[in-house]
Amino acid sequence: MTRSCVAVAALGIAAEPLAAQPAAAQVDLPRHRLTARAGGLELVARWERLTDTVYHFEREYPLIRDLAPAVPTARYEAASFQALLPPQPVAVGELWRVDVDAALPFLRQLHPGATRELHHDRGAGVAAPGGFACLRAIDATHAEVALRLHADFRIAGTGTGNDSSWFTPAQFRGRLVLDHVRGEVVAFELAVPSASANVDVNVATKGSVFADIGRVPRMEVAGGQFPEFAAEATRIATATADDRLARAVTSAT
Repeated sequence: MTRSCVAVAALGIAAEPLAAQPAAAQVDLPRHRLTARAGGLELVARWERLTDTVYHFEREYPLIRDLAPAVPTARYEAASFQALLPPQPVAVGELWRVDVDAALPFLRQLHPGATRELHHDRGAGVAAPGGFACLRAIDATHAEVALRLHADFRIAGTGTGNDSSWFTPAQFRGRLVLDHVRGEVVAFELAVPSASANVDVNVATKGSVFADIGRVPRMEVAGGQFPEFAAEATRIATATADDRLARAVTSAT
């Protein structure tokens, strides 16, 4: 099979643009300034072998079969997480754009070829460029931010012509929990969501590029301990946050 865009339905991404989601939350909700200014967090990278592919690339190509985290464990200081937080105070349910460049240091713990530039469809289907975040919950001590972003991994080649191979997750979702009293990130995860097909693979060989689609059971960077929020916390459901983020990403293409 020569290079092609994998069907967007197979990766569980909406084929038609969704209605734009208003960024502003309810006007009567208080706004909160979120600042990571202290401490740091150690993250562990995990990358399980691709499976359930159509053309069995994980058996045919060692390049695909042998993919593994570049840096199993790394520590990040507060400034690395601050780049994911909003530049101004926000209310629960409010969204803001995330520069994918800010997330690349975390993704390059998985592979140094992580890039914000998508190689084959310019955001039209398999993975929309960019990223967004949403303040999902806050109580007297902690705030949880939900994340969604899209990135590509150039796993071989120069990135030009037909000499490059790519590993393209459908999306990354994540959570960041900030102790907003101390200004310290206490937990973080950024992962490819589980699905029957959640990765598009392109392998360059003999002057051509061949495509496959499959499932990566686990691909993430994560660390810390996620706390339980108080019963009186202001929050929206995780599913609601995910839906708002999906709509924001789709409408941004």
